[in-house]
Amino acid sequence: MEPNMPKDIDPFINGQGSGSVERHFERESWKDMTQKFYNDVVHLFEKEGELIRTEMSEKVSEVKTASVSLVTGGVVAFVGLLCVAATAIIALDIVTELWLASTIVTVVFLAIGGIMLMSAKKKLESDRIKPNKSIAAFGEIRHTLKEKVNEITKH
Repeated sequence: MEPNMPKDIDPFINGQGSGSVERHFERESWKDMTQKFYNDVVHLFEKEGELIRTEMSEKVSEVKTASVSLVTGGVVAFVGLLCVAATAIIALDIVTELWLASTIVTVVFLAIGGIMLMSAKKKLESDRIKPNKSIAAFGEIRHTLKEKVNEITKH
């Protein structure tokens, strides 16, 4: 008997002949393979959880920064807009009626404001804040898991 071989698989000690050694090692390899697969899956999900937390933290930071910039810029632009509107109305009042000057300035500023709002909305679209790296990684995990399951079921 070899020094590192357990007594229960020595064919001369347990009396089952040489076939029991091979069967025991086959069961061990199946058990080892299953345990390794389980450990790999657990490790993979832990790492993916870390990746998702990191990526979502980055995305939340981007959304915060964009939101603060949007609000601050909006307030400053609004104050400036009021001043420019008053100035434009006074200037147009020289060449036209006051009501027409007010209408022209209002339409121009509404158009500019609409364009600015659409631009800000694009910055906050869900595609920009979606955790694309994590989604791709989970797709790879799914593929790897399918391969491992197929590998295990072939044995």
